[in-house]
Amino acid sequence: ISGMVAPNQEYTFYVPMKAPLAQNTNKTYREDWSFTTPAGGQLLPLWAQIVVPAGLVDGAKLDWENYPNNTPVKGGTAFTKTWKIKNTGTTTWNSGYKLRHVSGNLSSDHYDITIPYAVAPNRTYSFYVSMKAPAAQNTDKTYREEWKLINPTENTLLPLWTQIVVPAALVDGAELNHESPAPKASIKGGTTFAKSWKIKNTGTTTWNNGYKLKYLNGGLSTKQTTLSIAGTVAPGRQYTFKVPMRAPVTRNIDKFYLEEWHFVNPDGKRLLLLNANIKVPAGTDIAKLDWENYPANTFVPGNTTFTKAWKIKNTGTATWNSGYKLRHVRGNLSSDRYDIIIPYDIAPKQTYSFYVSMNAPAIQSTNQTCTEQWKFINQNDKQLLLLQVSIVVKGKSKPNAPTDPVVTPLNTTSMQFSWKDNSDNENGFRIVSGNKEIWKNANTASHVMTGLTSGQEVCFQVQSYNEIGYSALTTKKCAKTYSIPNAPTNFKAVALDNARIKLTWNDNSNNETGFRIRNGANKKQTTGANTSYYIWTGLAPGQSMCFQVQSYNAYGSSDWSDSRCATTKKVD
Repeated sequence: ISGMVAPNQEYTFYVPMKAPLAQNTNKTYREDWSFTTPAGGQLLPLWAQIVVPAGLVDGAKLDWENYPNNTPVKGGTAFTKTWKIKNTGTTTWNSGYKLRHVSGNLSSDHYDITIPYAVAPNRTYSFYVSMKAPAAQNTDKTYREEWKLINPTENTLLPLWTQIVVPAALVDGAELNHESPAPKASIKGGTTFAKSWKIKNTGTTTWNNGYKLKYLNGGLSTKQTTLSIAGTVAPGRQYTFKVPMRAPVTRNIDKFYLEEWHFVNPDGKRLLLLNANIKVPAGTDIAKLDWENYPANTFVPGNTTFTKAWKIKNTGTATWNSGYKLRHVRGNLSSDRYDIIIPYDIAPKQTYSFYVSMNAPAIQSTNQTCTEQWKFINQNDKQLLLLQVSIVVKGKSKPNAPTDPVVTPLNTTSMQFSWKDNSDNENGFRIVSGNKEIWKNANTASHVMTGLTSGQEVCFQVQSYNEIGYSALTTKKCAKTYSIPNAPTNFKAVALDNARIKLTWNDNSNNETGFRIRNGANKKQTTGANTSYYIWTGLAPGQSMCFQVQSYNAYGSSDWSDSRCATTKKVD
């Protein structure tokens, strides 16, 4: 006590104290003191007893997360990590509560992430962080990144992390293990064979039907179809592709041929370049003449254009192509003397025909023999066959006489004269008919004469001629034009009774088809050939009627006769 305190007076003691920190529930706290005499006797017990109400406590726990520990994530994949955190304390979270990066490099932004609104106790809030898995390595790799939830005083409420496993990279690899036929294998021309490639999977991926063999270039395969793997091929296993092929035809020299394919993955990336490389051995070059027109010493008219043909047979083992040619050697029968190439392949035992346009020279006074030579050569200009054309152009002479003259009437005014042309060197023909001469061009075999009369007789002869002279005349041939019949005469009309009149006439021709009869009213009746009367019926008693008659055939009609009249008898 400071100073003196008389009886009945008061004295106040002051003791500084501090309430313990609040707990999750109300807590009672007591402290005891004693007021004592100088001798130590207790005069009065004293205490302080307080209640500390339940305090505001920060608490948090992880409620849910995606990508839990050791989740496999493909290398290079971007993903979003999510932590759903529950407020397990008694405080309400606000923007002073943050998610803070601690370590690791899965995320690109390491800034604090604040809670943008109030989160009451027992509520949750989700944090989202953009991350990216590192590139895959040759082995599986584990990656970890750590964050923490802190309160406004930056005390850690909850440690957080993401831990992923990036699987080893899937590597595509392939190598050629075996192929058949071997490179530069010798294969006979025209032979069909199968090219096979056995490929080993040296990568870490399993091949499926997305892995394919694709054609690149070359002409050995019979089909350039893309081939897919059937089934699957695990790493370390092998797969065989087979492609049907055909060796090109044999040439006269050794020939090497290459065809390329490539093995690709589903993305079209080439894993392996493959080729078929073969040798087709040289064959023999032999040719023979199989056929020709205009054989040796064929007679050809002067100044004539003709086409010489040689059919040549390939009797060797090499296939001919455009390197094989027909080449002019000597002679002037042809006008174009350029090399003539074979435009397509000619296999052994097949034939090919060459055609050369030629011109026989002009006719001379005597026969002349003309020749020209060509040669058939291979790619190396080696002569395989010597070919020749030899023709004879006859000297000038009188043309042969025509034969087989024929005279044919065409109608009543024209006639055709024909003959056989027996020469190839005439300039034309001379026709003789009475005192007339008719000239016709060469290579003519008939003539039509017009302007004749009915039944006119005409005679013909013909001969050929050229600048050397005339042939003999043919025998004389005569014929008459077709004629119309002669007109009937002595025409009479006599009444037979009261209804009929008999008409009679003289038949003066032997070529009529029949007779026509007409009365005054131009009513007509006809009779057959070789008839000399007709009875007109159906008349009335005492009826008078006049008539005329004419003969006719296919070529015309005669003149009408004079008119004759008669009257039927009257009835009493």
